[in-house]
Formats: sequence, structure tokens, C-alpha cells
Amino acid sequence: MQADYWNKLAATFEQEIFEPLANDTSGTILNALLRNSSKRCRIADIGCGTGSLLPTLAAHFQSIIAIDLSERCLEIAEKRYGNLDGIKFLQHDFIRPLPKINQVDVGVCLNVAIMPNYSSRMKLLKNVTQLIRPGGRLVLLIPSMESALLSAHRLVRRNLEEYENYRAASSAASSDAWFYSSFCSRRCRRNRRNAYQTLSARRTGAPLTRTRS
Repeated sequence: MQADYWNKLAATFEQEIFEPLANDTSGTILNALLRNSSKRCRIADIGCGTGSLLPTLAAHFQSIIAIDLSERCLEIAEKRYGNLDGIKFLQHDFIRPLPKINQVDVGVCLNVAIMPNYSSRMKLLKNVTQLIRPGGRLVLLIPSMESALLSAHRLVRRNLEEYENYRAASSAASSDAWFYSSFCSRRCRRNRRNAYQTLSARRTGAPLTRTRS
């Protein structure tokens, strides 16, 4: 997974990324979490992003481990919700083997298994299940076609914006380069005229006149 991509999105995460819980009009996700909640249970928010789900989890679980690939997203989440009781933050790519951490009773993983590569998705799901204790529960949401299309649309829009910014910067740089080249050309012509006038004055004894522009 590409940490740099998500780090760049962190500042506008809520505007750019589809938020499952906020758009769950039927309450399916929240009901699934509440059915498995207990103040004696530990939960892992896998792919927590900037932490929008954390206040809800803190109200119904004993402790939370908030995990995300993006260091920048975690910084925002910790700044917003680091004061919640029993919460820890961990930067980790779930395609890679898990560090040594205690297993949890419940895991929630919403729209995280979005990699196009089948092998990467299987590695992620394997590591997610290893984080949950035997007999535990996983609330897993796989992106639908609609959310995939929305993500693709936003990605295209972002790429177009970056291209426009690049084109504007390139245009400005070209203008600066043209000005510098034109300035140097004028300066070279001036220097040639001055050298010619100096040589002529030496040969003829005529008064020397310097060109300044």
C-alpha cells in the first residue's frame, strides 16, 4: 500500500474519502458494532484514517488500538482523539507481518481491502484475522461498486488538479526562463558592442563611448 498517497490526503481526508459510518443510513455498521460491544472488550480500528470512528468506539469498548498505514492520518487522529480513555495508536501496513501486540476481542475494518492486487488483499485479511483472538468478531466492510467509482472519480479529479498546478508552474518557469534568456541576449549584444567600440577607439584614437543598455 502507498503510505505517501494517504499522507498527502490526510489534510482533506474527510472531503476526499468516502466515510462509511456517516453514509450508513440504515445503521447496519453501527448495529454490528453494538451487538459485539462490551466495556470488557478490546477493539482494533484497522485503517482508522483520521479517527472519525474512535469516539463511537470509546463509548462502547474498554480500550482501542487505532491502526493506520498513514503516519500523517494518525497524527491528526491522535491530535483530535488522543485524550480518549484507553486508546493507543499504531502505524502499520497490514500487508506486512504484524508486530508483537496483544490480540483484541473485536476488529473493525471498513473499506480498507481496496488494493487491486488479489495477493495483497489476502495478506491484509490474514493479518487482520491474526490480530483478533480465537472466538472474537470482525466487522468487515468491502467497498461496493458505488464507493469504488466514487473513489475513482475523486482520484481522477485530484490528478487533474495536480496536472493543472504542474502546468501553471511549468508555464511560470518557462516565462522566467524566457526573460532570463532575453536578458542574457541583450547583455551579450551590449558587451559585443562595447568590445568593438573599444577596439575601434584604440585603432583610430577616437573618443570611447560605452553602451549601457
